[in-house]
Amino acid sequence: MSLTVYFFNWTNPNKLRTNEKPAFSEMGPYTFREFHEKVNLSFHENDTVTFQQVRTWKFDPSCSNGSLDDLVTTINVPPLTAAFVTRHWGFFVQSPLSYFMNRFESFTVTKTVGQLLFEGYEDPLIAVAETLPALANVDIPFDRFGWFYTRNGSSVYDGIFNMDTGHDDINKLGRLREWNYSNRTDFYEDQCGDIVGSAGELWPPGRTKDSISMFSSDLCRSIELPFASELELMGVPAYRFEGGPNLVDNGSLDAHNGCYCGGQCLPVGVVNASSCRYGSPAFVSFPHFLHADPYYASLIQGMSPDPKRHSFYITVEPKTGIPMDVAARLQINILMQPIKHVSMYEGVPMAFFPMIWFEQTATMTDEMASSLRLLLGVAKWGAPLCAATLVVPGLALLVLAARACSSARSHQTLEMKIHSLSDATRIMQPLVATDKRAKAALVSSPSQRRAPCAVQEDDDTDEFNSRVQH
Repeated sequence: MSLTVYFFNWTNPNKLRTNEKPAFSEMGPYTFREFHEKVNLSFHENDTVTFQQVRTWKFDPSCSNGSLDDLVTTINVPPLTAAFVTRHWGFFVQSPLSYFMNRFESFTVTKTVGQLLFEGYEDPLIAVAETLPALANVDIPFDRFGWFYTRNGSSVYDGIFNMDTGHDDINKLGRLREWNYSNRTDFYEDQCGDIVGSAGELWPPGRTKDSISMFSSDLCRSIELPFASELELMGVPAYRFEGGPNLVDNGSLDAHNGCYCGGQCLPVGVVNASSCRYGSPAFVSFPHFLHADPYYASLIQGMSPDPKRHSFYITVEPKTGIPMDVAARLQINILMQPIKHVSMYEGVPMAFFPMIWFEQTATMTDEMASSLRLLLGVAKWGAPLCAATLVVPGLALLVLAARACSSARSHQTLEMKIHSLSDATRIMQPLVATDKRAKAALVSSPSQRRAPCAVQEDDDTDEFNSRVQH
């Protein structure tokens, strides 16, 4: 599996308070090999398993266009977050914050890719937050700011998952029961806070042409992808499920999505994630505002949405429910707007500033696809060949054999399956299977596959691994 990140470099910050729109140029890709490990597994009598996951990223310079030392100019997020959190708190609370920010903070920062991603950078406001009355009751769990700061190698960041094993009912396989010991989150109201769908790696067999759903801990919510097309991938008939406007709707298209507004209902295209991101004015969209109301792109310069490059999809073999090809693509935007009593942001235009967009991709290897083709044929012959399928290696075979021989399942078999989930496709978590990642690229049609990137360990990779041990 791979994580590919693109940055938006702000090219005209000195023109902010003029009539010139903010302009951005895309930088990247910066590619990382991604590894998953399930840890602290506990199997329960109700046929569920509880686990945590460790995600590790290693920089892959051979598949990147640039280095971790590339400089990016962008909005300084910590002071904007502080201003956003206190925007309704009144003059007497905001004025000390405004004074501090004018003396010690900057509106923009220019940092390296490594700092903005995993290393983090120090900020005066984070350092003294506990001493400022305006932020005394605000939980700031980090001592630096970085989009993936403290995440590399962490077993606690993604939370604690409780998932159905399918031992009692194969149709429950992979269904997420609870996240952090609850069947709903506190980040969204009503049904928008319910935890529904898969944990993101396995789906029950017998998929139909309706939709698939999964929970993303990065977004603190469940997402649903409707059926998009039927195709053939590596000789295997498959269904593709793809995110569309409904995934980034705030009630404009479907009134049931109104509970995603978070107090600020906006045109279709961005979803308010501020409650999930420690109060920062973070809004999630598809890359380059794909499927969004033209309003967002009209506020800035440099957006070029392209469905071939920016779509979010999962391709599944329908009989087994095994994911074959995954491209989870999302963009993080920060809302900048005038904030009364905070002089740094008085008179600024309102705009959703694109910060980064990323894609988490995984494609079934040719070897696994060959095994899957074999098993799809073997499955027609039924139980007599069950024992034979169990000796064939590969995650796809483990899953299918376990399903074909469900009466023989045991906790030992399930534990093998859970440990092997790191070889399965998973979205980001993201919301985000790995082999050694010969980067079999994502397939936009059965005949189009990108050439694999070479996997190589070099000085740049070793330097990244030593720099990102948080």
